[in-house]
Amino acid sequence: MNFTLLDNALGRFLNSAVRKILPERGGWFVPSWYTMGQPRTEYISTADLWQVYSRIPHLNNVINKRAEIFSQGKIKLVKIKDGSEVTEHPVLKLLARPNPLQSQHEFLTMYLTFKDIYANVAQLQNKGLPSENGKNTVPQQLWNLPPALMQVITTGQIYRATSINDIIKEYKIYYGGDYVSFNPNEIIFKNDNLGTTYVMSESKIIPLTKPLSNIEAALRTANVLIGNHGAYGIISSEARDQAGAIPLTKQEREQLEMQHTSDYGNKDGQRQLMITNAALKYTPIGSVMTDMMLDKEIEQDFQIICAAYSMDRDVFPTTSGATFENKKQGLISTIQNAIQSEADDLMGTYNERFGLTSEGLKLIMCYDHLPVMQEDKERKANVLNKTAQTLCQLVINGILTPAQAQANLKTMTDVIVDDKLAIPDDSFMEYREPKENTNITQNEPAKD
Repeated sequence: MNFTLLDNALGRFLNSAVRKILPERGGWFVPSWYTMGQPRTEYISTADLWQVYSRIPHLNNVINKRAEIFSQGKIKLVKIKDGSEVTEHPVLKLLARPNPLQSQHEFLTMYLTFKDIYANVAQLQNKGLPSENGKNTVPQQLWNLPPALMQVITTGQIYRATSINDIIKEYKIYYGGDYVSFNPNEIIFKNDNLGTTYVMSESKIIPLTKPLSNIEAALRTANVLIGNHGAYGIISSEARDQAGAIPLTKQEREQLEMQHTSDYGNKDGQRQLMITNAALKYTPIGSVMTDMMLDKEIEQDFQIICAAYSMDRDVFPTTSGATFENKKQGLISTIQNAIQSEADDLMGTYNERFGLTSEGLKLIMCYDHLPVMQEDKERKANVLNKTAQTLCQLVINGILTPAQAQANLKTMTDVIVDDKLAIPDDSFMEYREPKENTNITQNEPAKD
């Protein structure tokens, strides 16, 4: 009988059957007993994404750290026209306490945790009475609905649709043994826009199946080896006669084992050195964990997870020991390249859904108040100050015009400056027109 053909046919049958029974699960399902003599690579199941997040500590740490940093953002309401801050508005009261059970910190932590695990988050707006003019209003409460229990029912139309109601028929959540439906206007739906449809995104965990499986297998292997290490070495007889080696007698072996377990060790009253008249030899047994390089494999897979979530590796502890400066720069890089974009995206959605833009207002979420960002801000300010002083001196000496100096300041420091370049008040030299064919370029450093 051709077992290979039978093996493949049985595999296709099992997967087809499971797909018909659990179509929403997806993925391949192969029972542990189905091997038919062939080795099977074990991958984690992504049917329950929360379970994957809970089981694998490295993924858990990355997602939790992102949510921790994200939730430390300071939300402000400013005027679009001049950027001045508004301190009194219903939206600020809402976000300070989104619902009776959660603070702003808890609400934001849950939001990004859900989004990083499932790639889709639905927020329920409890608005109470509708507004008189029919425009978007600030809700009374906001709730993050569990993505694992959420279903999005579409109308089947996308490209010819002109509003969200033309695309989404309703949102349904399975709660308390029954489905609860919400219309599209009640829901703020956020996703990663990664997937085969515009409506639902695919979790980042799906393409990370192999590295996550490697980490789980390596940790499980290490646990087995540590718990069932067995003997660390062998004590054997070195005594010999004309016939060859003389083995230990049963009585000698039992006596050595008893002394080794009771008399020698690191506990109080135990000895660390054995002195004997017997001819003995100790042969250590090598470490299997070292030979398998489990730590190296885990580190490589962890770096893949960090990259998938745009997290700098130096933010996390490492056995190699990253320097304090590397950790600080890693945190700054993570905030600027990953966290800030998440904050801008959420605030932008709130501005549109709450009708703030039509009021000439906008929500912003910044991290400048964090100590690590304050240090970076101070460093940039020192660079700007020194550069400005150099350019001012070039203006005073007639080498540059104020407009040329301002343009170079923007190029050299990547900052936005006022329309007029400030000249020191204590300057005693009058401005002179620059000489012909004298200018400073982007690639040429300024000289005093």
